[in-house]
Amino acid sequence: TGTNRTDAFSDGVTYVRVTSNTTEVFVDFGKATTSAVTTGIRLVANEPKTFKVDNADKLAAIIASSTANVFIEELSE
Repeated sequence: TGTNRTDAFSDGVTYVRVTSNTTEVFVDFGKATTSAVTTGIRLVANEPKTFKVDNADKLAAIIASSTANVFIEELSE
């Protein structure tokens, strides 16, 4: 199960903290609207990771099975 990339991050955002709540997910960042693939960045459930982004970037997520929520917190310097 995958998602297309979300809307671009808000103006002024330089970092995002991403967390999955129930299972591992793979995330991908970019400006295109393609879906994430399992070659993206692997996130383990309940272990947030922080990424440096361009505010024009978008995020996509995919899980292998089951369901998960992906939480994104926009951060700035």
